[in-house]
Order: sequence, then structure tokens, then C-alpha cells
Amino acid sequence: MPTFLLLVSLLSAATLLLLRAPVAPQVPDTLPGELRAEANRVATAYLAPADQLASTAATDHLAIASKKRGALLRLSRANPDVDGLALIDRATGKVLTKRGDSMSVPAVLPAPQDGPAVSIIDDDLVVAIPVSTDRTLIGSLSARPPRLPGAPPGQRVLITGSDGAMLAESTGRPVVPPALVQSVAGTTARGESGFSVDDSRLAESSSGGILAVPGRAQALPDPVAVVGGVPLHGVAERSGLSALIARNVPVTSSAMTSPGRVAAIAVASGGVLAFILLQLLLVRPVRRLRRDVDRVVADVDAAREPTAGIRRSRLRQVDRIARSAAQLPLTVDKHIPKRRLAIPGTALHVLVGTLFIAALGLGFASIGAHESARTDALTERSRTMLEKTAGALEGTLTEGLAAVQAAAVPKIGEVDSDWAHVVTELHATRPIFRSVYVRDAAQHIVAVAGEAPQADAAPSAPLAQLNTSGPEPILTAAERTHDGRFTVVAEYDARALNNVLRSADSPTEVYDDGSRTVLGSDGYISFSPLDDPVLRRNASEAGVAAHAAVQDVAGAEQLVAGQRIGRSEATAALGWTVLQHREVTAARYTVDPVGRAATVVIGATALVAVGLLLWSHNAIVGPLGRVHHWLTGIVASPKDRPAAGPPPRRLDEVGAVMAGLNHCMNRGDRR
Repeated sequence: MPTFLLLVSLLSAATLLLLRAPVAPQVPDTLPGELRAEANRVATAYLAPADQLASTAATDHLAIASKKRGALLRLSRANPDVDGLALIDRATGKVLTKRGDSMSVPAVLPAPQDGPAVSIIDDDLVVAIPVSTDRTLIGSLSARPPRLPGAPPGQRVLITGSDGAMLAESTGRPVVPPALVQSVAGTTARGESGFSVDDSRLAESSSGGILAVPGRAQALPDPVAVVGGVPLHGVAERSGLSALIARNVPVTSSAMTSPGRVAAIAVASGGVLAFILLQLLLVRPVRRLRRDVDRVVADVDAAREPTAGIRRSRLRQVDRIARSAAQLPLTVDKHIPKRRLAIPGTALHVLVGTLFIAALGLGFASIGAHESARTDALTERSRTMLEKTAGALEGTLTEGLAAVQAAAVPKIGEVDSDWAHVVTELHATRPIFRSVYVRDAAQHIVAVAGEAPQADAAPSAPLAQLNTSGPEPILTAAERTHDGRFTVVAEYDARALNNVLRSADSPTEVYDDGSRTVLGSDGYISFSPLDDPVLRRNASEAGVAAHAAVQDVAGAEQLVAGQRIGRSEATAALGWTVLQHREVTAARYTVDPVGRAATVVIGATALVAVGLLLWSHNAIVGPLGRVHHWLTGIVASPKDRPAAGPPPRRLDEVGAVMAGLNHCMNRGDRR
């Protein structure tokens, strides 16, 4: 048994020694600044024609507003990048005069005191320039970002709106996840420069396993997508547009550390110590007892006087057998030397088990948490995950709203839309909607696709939560037609929105402005109040930027992250807050593969060790006690009564001792 225990310990130590902790690959530290500089260069070049158009129009605005002959011609020649020009009557939206290609007119024209405004409509960069109190000049340019000299090959330029939607882009290789774009666009929409890395690719490249296989080289990870961006200024100051740069960049090789060395030494030392203690204090006394009994048996079989008795031992059970045997006529050594210390077998096993479990605990504690499980890393990971989850939810809402708005805008020159066909197509292409329908001005349903509508009337807001109680929230996206005769309404499917939240690795809930539960990734009761004061405070104080911190929630440390949805006016009107919270220990366990592996190895070793110690106690200490009781009964019984037979026992070391004593009793005379 001690050999088995030692073998288990050494195997566990070898496994712990092979444990490796991946160090996540890194992008160059200079990359964020480099991408910001490139994005600024692109933004300047992208808006240069629009700025020039606004500047040229400002110098000749009186001639343009009065439709003087040749005014638009001079303006067009001074701005060769402009594809088309048009003078619009601000009150009626009528085109007074135009030159060049036809263009789309923005739905909202800037006020004279606001200055020029920029928007992207149908792949055109449209510049609206007030030239008088009642007239606006519209210029159309290509919305495709320019290809700048000196730009690295494969670079991709994205022009995004405040909601993270890609409005224009250049050709390029990097395939950028929408959540990555929305994350950077959300930062630039607040007037700040942004940078983000596709960390899912980084995680894949560093997950080659937790065991360091000898002779196996670590492969270089594939390039990952990175995005950096800045907001557009100048004439696009109020547009919410941003210029983003996307690249595929190489990363450093995923280095590996070996945190199991100290643990392996601790486990191996504990196993060696347990082996020595059991060998000296258990195995050796039992084997010496058997040798003494075998010598007595040989003397009895040879019909000679025994030359020595059974020696005393520091193991209490063996020592008791020696003292009982000394009172029998089988030994001549009637002087039993006193022993100051005799260790009970049970106490020995408890001592060995305690020492070995302590060594395992020391080894487990020495591993510690991996870099990814540090509190600051967990907090940043929680913030990033919440930002992605909230961005995905808001993107789903805005994409659905955009689809409804597109369905409600009639095409110029066409007759009234076939609403039955429109709602059927919209419901078929957007599974996020449970029901799509059209109401007329009298709130009568004209056409419907999907399930029966739950809303009693068409909402006035583009995005609206229509109830604060009931089995599920009624969330709608709505848009009126230009003539006000019809309203296209789509009701979101709460289950589909919950599936968006399940992409996070933490329980995620969405609360309305009254701190009532609206959505959740796990089981929840609709509109149940958020009762915990800490979580309630985090929900009420959450802003558009995600925030995460470790806080005391109900007496336990939890990672709490919150973000308010509101990158656009439509989503901000909902007043929704996305909240994630989970215990720190559980969060560490999910991101620390080395800690999980060490837990399995050390836990299995502890179970095997305890099982071996229990088996040793039952196989050695218990039978030794029964031998002592048998001998004690023989010594105490009357001489004229036959001696009791030994208890049944298999023929191991203790069984051989019992068989030898019984053989001597049958051959010799009782005292």
C-alpha cells in the first residue's frame, strides 16, 4: 500500500509538472496609436471634398441662393469630386435647380444657424449647406472611402454611423465581426478615439491545451483583426459618423509558463514522507512481528526450546500482541522491556493522511490563479463581454427598426405598396419579429404576418416598450409612411432577444427604467423587480459606456457590469440597462484552465490517497486488533477449557502471524 501511495503521488506530481499556462498572444503596443493616426489621415482625406464644397459655397452663397446664371457651374468646376448639385426649397423640399447626377435629399435639412450637415444615403455622401434662410444647397459625392498612398495592403476602411452600422467601406481582406465594429463605433460616437481586438481569435490561438507535450513546438497564431477609429469632424461634426481602420495583424506566439513546478514538488514530497512514515511505523513492525512468529514456529516444530520471544514495537497493535504472547509458554523472554511511546495504528493513518492532504493543499495553493483570472483581468473581461452583449442586443433592435423603416418608405413613382406582400416578406426575412402588421390612420389592421398582434394601437415612437406587466414584454418597432396614412409595426420576439443575450458567458438581464426585468439569458419572471440594492444602484447609475467592478452583493464578492442601451435616440428612449453579475470565484474558475486541471489532478489524488489509507487501516490495523483480542482471550481463559480458534483471516502478513501463533498453540501445551 505505501508503494501504491507513492506511485500515485509521483504520477500526480508528474502531471502537475506538465501543466502549462498559456500567455495570451499580444498585438504590438504601438498598434493603437498607429491605427488612430491612419484613421485621422483617412478622415481628413474623406471629408476634404465636402469641406471644400462647403467652403466654396459659403463664398458664393448669395449667387447660389438667388439662382444666378452659372453659379452652380462655377461651383461644380471648383469641386471636381462633386457628382451632383441641387438647390432645394427648405419649406417644400422642391428642387429649384440642379446640375450633374440626381441625388437623394436628406429627410431633415439643417437649420441656417446650424451650418452644413453630412449624411450617407444610398452610397452617396450628401452634404447639405444652408445658403439662405429658405434655401439649402445639396451636394453629392462618392461615399466610398479613398485609397490613400502608403496604406498597407489589405487595409480596410469603414465609415460607420453612431449606431455602429457600416454605411460605406473600401475593399480589403479583414473580415471584421460586427460586435467589434460596434464596440469601436460606440466609443467614437462619444467623440473619443477607439481601438479593439478580435480577442476570440486570440483565445483560439492560445488554446493548444494545458499539458506541455515534450518535443511539440507551439505554432504561431494566425493574424487577428484589429479595428481603430476616430470620429469625423469638420462638416461632419454633428453627423455621428466615424472613420474606422481594420487590419489583419500578426501577433506574438503564445508563450507557455509552467506553474505546476512547486505543486509537483509539494505533492511528491508529501508522497515520499507518507511512504517513509508508513514504511517505518506500520510495514516494518508488522514484518518484524511475522519474522518473530516464524522463528517461534520453527523452534516448536523442531521440538526445541524457543530462544527468543516476540519483540516489542512502537506500533500499539503489534506491541499488544507481543505482550500477550509473552504470557504464553511459547516464549522464554518473560522480561518485556517497557516502551515509552506506542503509536496507535488509527492515529498513524490520520497523521499520514493529514500530512499528505496538507502537501496537496500547499501544492494547489502554489499554483495560484492564471493571468487571465486576476481581478483586474476579470473586470476588464466582464466589461468587454457586457459591451459586446449590449452592442449585439442594440444592433439587433436597430437592424430590425431599419428594416421596418425601409418597408414603410414608398418608392418614388410606384403605386401604394402591397402591404400583405411587404409584411410577409419582412416577417420571413427577420426571424427576430414574432408579428409584423400594418395599421391605417383609424388603427385598423390592414395586413398581418406571423402571430396575432399584441399591441392595441400603433405606437408613436420608433422603438417602444408598451407594457410593464404581463407574461412577456411587448416591444415594437414602428414607422409611419410619408403621407401618414399607414404605420408599419413589428413586434419583437422576446425569446429571440434572449438568445442574443445567451452569447455571453455570464447570466445577463435587461431592466427597464423602472428596474423591472424585461429580458434575461437564464430563467426569469417578466417584470420582476430588481430588489438587491447594490444591483439596483448599478442599474440606475449605468451609462452608455460599459462599467464593471467587483462589489459585495448579498455578502459575496461578485463581478457586476452594467451598461445603458442608448447609442441612438430610438434605443435610448427605451431606457433599458443590461446587467451582468456573477461570483468572482466562479468567474475565475471558468477562465482558468490550469486551475481547473490542478483541481482535478489534486482532487483525484486526494480521493485515491484517502481510499488507500482507509484500505490500509481495514486490512492491517483492524486484523492486528483482532489477533490481540484472540490472544487475550486465550490468556484469560481457564486451563482446562480448550483454546478458542483464531478468527478467519486471509493469508497475508497478519494472517500469517495469526496462523503461526495458532500452529504453536496446537503443538504446545497451554500454561
